[in-house]
Amino acid sequence: MPKTQVPDPTYVYRGHEYQVSALFYDQNENVLYSGDVEGTIFAWDTRRTYRSLRKSSNLHSRGILSIIGIEGTFLSQGRDDKIVEWDDRFQVVVEKPSASMTFCQMRRLADYTANKSKPVEPADGTVDP
Repeated sequence: MPKTQVPDPTYVYRGHEYQVSALFYDQNENVLYSGDVEGTIFAWDTRRTYRSLRKSSNLHSRGILSIIGIEGTFLSQGRDDKIVEWDDRFQVVVEKPSASMTFCQMRRLADYTANKSKPVEPADGTVDP
């Protein structure tokens, strides 16, 4: 069986001092959001590979678990047991306790935030916090 060669990267984004733990790509704005294990989030302009658009080091104190974007606002979940909703300039809109929320539960919260309506309850009748 022939070995498959891994292609060389087109570009390597440099800026994080620690391991990247979460990524989200906004196709509408061509921006890649990356979060690391120390709580820093970068916004990278994928059309201009030489710089980051913005950096925030204070959205989460103990690392980023996930990032989701919806209609000009974003949600990040951190190991500090918080979910932060922030705008594209890293201004905090609202901060909520996560209560060990899973990624799927966070996705439902993102849908709720986008629609400003009650989240759909699961078929088993349980309701997440």
